[in-house]
Amino acid sequence: MIEASIKNKIKLLCGHTQSFGPHIRTMRKIIRSGEYGKLCALHVWAYTDWMLRPRTAEELDINQGGGVPYRQGPHQIDTLRLLGGGLVRSVRGSTGQWFKGRPIPGYYSGFLEFEDGTPATLMHNGYGYFLASELVPWGGQNSRYSEAERAAIRKSLLDGTRDENTDKDNMRIGGSDEREVLRRGVAGRPWLPNDLGILIASCERADLRQSQFGLYVHSDEGTKDVPLVGGGGPSRRGELEELYNAVVLDKPIRHTGPWGMATLEVCLALMQSARERKEIILSHQVPAPEED
Repeated sequence: MIEASIKNKIKLLCGHTQSFGPHIRTMRKIIRSGEYGKLCALHVWAYTDWMLRPRTAEELDINQGGGVPYRQGPHQIDTLRLLGGGLVRSVRGSTGQWFKGRPIPGYYSGFLEFEDGTPATLMHNGYGYFLASELVPWGGQNSRYSEAERAAIRKSLLDGTRDENTDKDNMRIGGSDEREVLRRGVAGRPWLPNDLGILIASCERADLRQSQFGLYVHSDEGTKDVPLVGGGGPSRRGELEELYNAVVLDKPIRHTGPWGMATLEVCLALMQSARERKEIILSHQVPAPEED
């Protein structure tokens, strides 16, 4: 794809979604300002019900990119790379598959080291027994499925009674559940830990993390709630804006093909490390774009 875009002089945008979001853009702006010293560490972890959501056949085939490491790893990796400067040196990772109702991995964890020595950890558990939204005071059980519904879905997956195709169609554009799915991304609603999860960036003199409507900055001056760049809004808006600006206004792409390939390299290295139980050294990394 990269070679074809260069040969034909067209623009290639990799839409990883989460790193386009206002929380991440605001965090990156604070880190790059140097106000709280250099970036020292990054940590992101997610507990979701990803494995319980309706899936198509290719999503349940590891050879076609199915499973949480393939489908959700890039969101966290792309975000960590954007905040950490882009150049990951090495990866050590582990994956897990322990629910018989799904033939794909539903868990991964990893340790990344950037070229400048900055460490980063990441984790995603998609089995839905515990949800990270319960860790924030305003989260509660505000999720796609209730705890009882999640238990019922697991049972239906195990006994083969779930009508997965119908459930999937209901969530698509025009489906009966479309409005509920889209409602979660409406601007002005409180942020909840999603498929990216809870992200903490540690600088020399402060820790940064998502707040209900902005970012918490924990420093020697206490804790302050910083408003988001552009006033917030769903992550996918930023993704579409970058595409629009590139196609209509002829502005440069930030999430380029080589950038996307570098994120994919980290994702593949995490899974390779899990198989071989060793550290994987990378060779296709590119720096983060200078412009936000």
